[in-house]
Parts: sequence; structure tokens; C-alpha cells
Amino acid sequence: GGGGGGGGGPAATKSYTVLSSTSLRNEFENVMDLAHVSRILNGQPQELSATLDVATARFTKSEEDGDEGGVFQAELQECFDPTARLATERAESALALWRYRRPFSLAHFQNALKKMSGETLFPALTHFLDHEPKLGALQHLPNVLMWIRLLLRRYNRHLDREKARATTIKQILLEVPATDQPVWEAAFGGFEAAWNDAWQHVKMFQCREIPEMFRDLTMSVDCTVSFCLPCEQDEGICSLALVQHLATEHNAMVFSVDERMLMSSRQEHHAQTRSRLVSSRHLTAAHTVRYDLEDELIPFFEKQCMTQSGYDFGKAEARLIDHHLLRIPAIDLEMRVFTYSHEQHLRGGLAPLKAKIVQEALPPEMQEAITRELGSPTRASAILEMLETVVSFITATGGSFVATLDTSVRDLSLAVYIRTVLLMDEGVELGRVITTNVQLKHLESLWNVLTDMCVIDPMAGVSPKYKQELSPDDAAALNAYIGKLAETEKNDLVGVMKSYITQQLVEETTAASASFAGTLGYNEIDDNYLFDLAWFTGFPEAIPMSAAVAAFDLVVARS
Repeated sequence: GGGGGGGGGPAATKSYTVLSSTSLRNEFENVMDLAHVSRILNGQPQELSATLDVATARFTKSEEDGDEGGVFQAELQECFDPTARLATERAESALALWRYRRPFSLAHFQNALKKMSGETLFPALTHFLDHEPKLGALQHLPNVLMWIRLLLRRYNRHLDREKARATTIKQILLEVPATDQPVWEAAFGGFEAAWNDAWQHVKMFQCREIPEMFRDLTMSVDCTVSFCLPCEQDEGICSLALVQHLATEHNAMVFSVDERMLMSSRQEHHAQTRSRLVSSRHLTAAHTVRYDLEDELIPFFEKQCMTQSGYDFGKAEARLIDHHLLRIPAIDLEMRVFTYSHEQHLRGGLAPLKAKIVQEALPPEMQEAITRELGSPTRASAILEMLETVVSFITATGGSFVATLDTSVRDLSLAVYIRTVLLMDEGVELGRVITTNVQLKHLESLWNVLTDMCVIDPMAGVSPKYKQELSPDDAAALNAYIGKLAETEKNDLVGVMKSYITQQLVEETTAASASFAGTLGYNEIDDNYLFDLAWFTGFPEAIPMSAAVAAFDLVVARS
């Protein structure tokens, strides 16, 4: 004890930061031996044990630290005689001078960051570490979008839901021409990797939970292609939810970098060197978050960001931003949804169109002429896609401030509208009959003609709730009613029934026991409710909504 006190004098007056000579090193070792080492190691065993316990506790301050104290104690109790090494080796390593250094742990690094309010001081680094398990999949986002675009380009409106559920991705890839296969395979490879990395983190799509049956799905070429086709029903929500998740994570990372740059003096440089927003249609690998955690970031944190007092988080965040995040733009997500061949319909139906422009049916002979001239479902499908754009544009015209467009608009030629208003000169070939005869007041009728040419079953999308059989009494009453109608009245009834059933009965919002006539009567023909037309008053009131499709089929058969 006394020797330790005597050794303390030189320690107070001399600096041993640099051991520039052998005599200074010997003096330093004597001070260390007398003041610390001998005092601890040559004391009573119980004192040594208590000292070790205190030292161990210093390295295990919380559960998050793990067994760091045990590691320290094991290092301290190693039995090794430095003099056993060769003098040259001992001179190079100076192993007796080194103090214990905690092995680097990313978890400890992150916990230390949180303890010092890292979210406020280092928002980009904190966000990156908190979300890192979700960020690895972001590098695949361009291929995810490319895969979906390829499927839309080749199969949109040409593939029905049942076939999609029976066709594997392997079969899809085999159908692609050999020259295009490398592009398709690379795109699917990225989609597969993104799905298998990120799907475990996807819990919701908008306000809906992902169904339990889809949550554990692993993506591979043996999966059916229906999981890759984005739509807002059934398994179609999976690809939409995946893209939405990836874009959200990407933008959140970008915004955390923005927050950090606004806190620093580099904000002007930041604004000049990165694009603020990029459309998902133009997204490339250069726009994505890409990094190598194990081989690049962790070694840098370990070697360059550990100090005697803790960690240099500022250096770690600067490295992360400068090398990986500085020029990454936010993503403006623009995505088309997939339309199955027998489920083509406008979102919201044609009701918004009819509110803007009163519709009028094409004469039956004109409908037949259009069908003959177009000839194939493929051509009809292309025109239908164009028509969807027309209807969407018309319904948006004037917004909510204009309920009904001027009557002169009704008589405007569809072909002229496409060319002069939409400025789509090089579009789909409409054909002579449509070009010369179809006006904007005929859009609903043309839509129905084209849909009949494209779909396998126009009622395929209707809920099973409304596809029950007619009772014998209801069938007899409906037969008797149809027999009293004129041909034009039958055609009007078929048009109204089809429009209502295919647009309104896709969802199960109407009670199955409600009267079909009571609901159908609120539909309009030439600004008149069916209820107000004399020929509709005899429609059987007893037919329930559950038999709506069967009633329609019977009317069509008798027309």
C-alpha cells in the first residue's frame, strides 16, 4: 500500500502518454505495478474477488449489454506469461500495455445511440438502424416494378382470373420469346428476392389486413401468377401491398436524410445535388437504397467509430449518408392495376358518366355492325381500354362543381373528342362504324357492346349472393310479364338490368331478400325512373335480389 502511495508522486508530475524511451517505459511500469497491479493482485483473495465483481459490473450495466462483463472477466483471468514470447514479438506487440476493448456489437452500438437521444441528434443513422431489416429489399424495387409492367403489357385484359390462378410463373416464363427471356427472368428474380425479404414485414394494404392465408407465402417460380397481378381483390392485393411497403420504406429513409441535412450546414449543397422526386415509372437502380451491412458498414463502424469513451455517431452517420443515401430521391408511386379479361369495369361504374352526360342506346343494327367490323376480342379490348380513358376524363371534367355538362357535348363525335380534346392522334383504330356514328351520348352502349365481345361471362364478377335460381312461380310470373313487352321495351329492360347487376352487385351490400323490382326501379332511362314508366309496373315484385342474375338470363332469352 505504501509503495503504491510513493509511486503516485511521479504519476502526478509526469506524462506517460508517449513512452519515448526505455527509462520512461520502465518508470511507467513501476508506477503501474506499485500503484495498481500489485495493490490489487497481491491483496487478500476476498478483496480480489470483490474488485473483480465491481469491474465486471461496469461492463454489464443493463440487459441490453449482454454478458460483456463475463467476457471482460475471462479476458482478465487469462493465464499467459508475456516473457514466454520472443523478445522481438513482445517488442512489436507490447501486449502488456493494451487494455481490454469491448468486441464490437451492432446491437450495443444501436442501444448506445438510443440512450443519447440519437433520434434527435442523428435522425438518419437512427432511422437506418431501426429499419435496417426492412431496407435490404429496397434495392430490388426497380425489378419489382419492371416485372409488374411486363405482366400488364402482355396479359392485361387477356387473362381471366381462373386461368391466372392455374398458371405458374414458370409457365409464364416459358411462354416468353427466347429473345426476351433474360429481361423477364431478371425482373422476376428481383421480384422474388424483394418478396422473400420484405413480405414478412407487410401486414396491411391501406386499411385492410393481409389475409392470414397469404402471410406465409414464399415466392418462387412454382407460385401462381395471380399473386403478381396487382388488383384490389383477393390475392391481387399482395403485389400492391408489397410495392406500397417498399415505396413507403424508401421514402421514409429519404425523409430522415432530409431532416439531417436541414439540421446541418450542408442543406444548400444537398438541395443542389439530388433530385427531389422521381416517378416509379422511371425508377432505376441508381435511385434506390443500396449498401453492404456485413462487409462494409459494420467494419467501418468497428474500426473508425469506436472511441475510448464510446462511439463516434457523427462519423458513422456522415459515412452512411455520403456513400449510400445523399443522392437518393423520393419516389412518386404511379401504378396501373391489372384488369382480368372477364372483369372489365370502370372504378365506380358508369354512373358518374351518366351524371355528366345523359346516355342514349345505340340502335341494335348499329351494335351488330360494330361487332361485325371489329371481329375479334383483341381489337375490342384495345378500344375498351381507350374508352376507359375517355370516360375517366369526362367524369373528371369540371370536378364536383359541374354536375352535368352542356347538352351540346352529348352530340360530339367520340373520334373527334379523342383527337381534339385528349390529343391522342396516334391511338387505337376505332373502325369506320364507330368513327362515323358513335357520339359521347352512346358511350355506355358502346361500352356494353365491347364488353360483350371481350368477356367470357359478363356476370362473372357478380357476387354469388345474387346468383340463386328463380322459383317456379317467379319464373312463370316473369315469363308472363316479358310476353306483354314490345321489342324496344325488352331491349331497354335488358340494358338497365345488365348495367345495374354488373356494376352494383359486385359487392354484397344489398339484402338478398329485398325485392329486385323495388331496387331496379330507381334506375333511369332518358331521365325517367323505371318506376315512372307504364311498361315496368308489371315487373314481378316477388322476385328477390338473390335471383337477379337468373331473372336477367330469362329476360335475355326471351328478347
